[in-house]
Amino acid sequence: MFSEDLETMLLIDWDGVSQMVNEIMDVNHTLDRPRVKSWLESDNFDINEDLFATLYSFVNFYAQKIGTKPDIEARRGMYRAGVPRLSDIIGLKAAQCVEISALAQLYLQEAGMDSSLFTGEVLWKKKHEFGEMHTFIPLKFEGKEYIFDPANSHRTSISDESAMLLPRIQVVQNFRERVGRDRKTYVDTRSVFNSEPVWYGVGDQSNVTPDDFV
Repeated sequence: MFSEDLETMLLIDWDGVSQMVNEIMDVNHTLDRPRVKSWLESDNFDINEDLFATLYSFVNFYAQKIGTKPDIEARRGMYRAGVPRLSDIIGLKAAQCVEISALAQLYLQEAGMDSSLFTGEVLWKKKHEFGEMHTFIPLKFEGKEYIFDPANSHRTSISDESAMLLPRIQVVQNFRERVGRDRKTYVDTRSVFNSEPVWYGVGDQSNVTPDDFV
């Protein structure tokens, strides 16, 4: 797999991460679906409880097991030394969006989700002049499309110890068709929790113009 920010390769070693994936699967299976559904409905969150539970299990297991503050210098050193294995970067708690999304995609495959890994750009605010290189996961579930961004969850508390993470799940329409053009393109997406807009797509690191939004 290509690591876009370092222009090098990442080895996806299933044997090295399969135990963690299975542990996340176990967490997912233990979540009480009726209780999850009741909570989602009480806050008027328009998302299926199975999809939410699957994504919630990943981001909270990862945050508790690995943490949310990667060792950036360790990561750089591993890439400079050659082709690192995904398991090694995860084990050193050095993963960023590329590696976190790669692990999430392996888990989603095991969970039977219709998802894929996508490396492109993200624009957090429409007024920003430049997009940020980013890796995320477009997925489809029961006829709806979403962007799952496992490296950018919503924290529900200012305390790291007590925080619950909500997965960043953005509603989108026809994402791949709209970015499947030979030009820079940002697609509007909306959070299932608060309708917060984020623009995902493809770019070339040049400044953003109004024509880039579709």
